[in-house]
Amino acid sequence: MNKTFSEYGQDTWIINYFNQKRNGFFVDVGCVHPFKNNNTALLDIHYDWTGLCVGTHDIESFDRKVYGNLNWSSRKNSSFIFDKPNNIDYENVLESLGCRNGVDCLSIGKDLSEDAVRFIDIFPFERFPVSLLTIDMNISDVEHLDIKIVDLGYTLTKQTNTTSRFYRKKD
Repeated sequence: MNKTFSEYGQDTWIINYFNQKRNGFFVDVGCVHPFKNNNTALLDIHYDWTGLCVGTHDIESFDRKVYGNLNWSSRKNSSFIFDKPNNIDYENVLESLGCRNGVDCLSIGKDLSEDAVRFIDIFPFERFPVSLLTIDMNISDVEHLDIKIVDLGYTLTKQTNTTSRFYRKKD
């Protein structure tokens, strides 16, 4: 197993769940740094997954002392959008990236906590079914978020004060 980039091992959970799958597809919403505490860097670099990373902050506003080099181009299979996650037309973006069979993993970062419920409402789950969902926040702090996710057909597999992990029940 390669080094984890995630803060709480989300990337290794994803890789283990998919039995070291190569060439998967991810969406990472609320990511801040291309590597530090990033849930999808390992997927991209070592397992050749393709995906969309949505940064919630203007890249120029980052404190370089805290975040260091933000060289997103070193992520070989990732596409990046820096905008408010709820402003993005995910259906068109995912189609343009060649996402045809759904999303293997959707990662929602803690920077999205205030808008997480709205994001769940606008993401096209029917068009792009998601197999795994990892949320980097205490979902009990976000009213009704856990109910919305369960109503979409997901089962909670692990929850701590800092992260929640769900998988989609197979039909």
